[in-house]
Amino acid sequence: MVMLLWMLLAGAPAWGQPSPLGRGQQDQVGQGPVGPRDGESGYAPTTDVDVLLRTLQHGRQPEQIDAAKDLRRHVRLMISHLGFKDMALSMEARQSLSDLDETLAPVCISKLPQEHLMGVCAEILGMLETTEALPALELALEATENRGARRKVQRSVDHLQRLASVPPVSEPVND
Repeated sequence: MVMLLWMLLAGAPAWGQPSPLGRGQQDQVGQGPVGPRDGESGYAPTTDVDVLLRTLQHGRQPEQIDAAKDLRRHVRLMISHLGFKDMALSMEARQSLSDLDETLAPVCISKLPQEHLMGVCAEILGMLETTEALPALELALEATENRGARRKVQRSVDHLQRLASVPPVSEPVND
């Protein structure tokens, strides 16, 4: 009885009536709407890399930060899939990381001068092992006074310098 009274006072729909959330969305008893309604602002995480890249390039500052964090999460997920025993999943992760190195790395390099994206983009470049980003990362390291971003940039610079100093493994010669 108390629950029903609370639902009526909170504006929840009565039993058997359609949800105010709109088509296709279901409201659970005692829970409000999940995510923003039409016309409201809000951010919902997405895994569509192309949408995230466009948002990182052309979005507003809060949207860019969220997109960069989602892209960082995606890169971490692909790296974690590299060690799987399932060869198909491992190969798919390797291909995805290669694609991200070609599409995401240039965007992150161009966004390094922006203080609000510097730390996340530096982490992404380090995870992707993009050694071409070393000069831009070193410039960003000199330019920033933000201790958190500076620490992330320094960690990526150290990692990429170690990678750059290791000679590539030579191909075995088949005679």
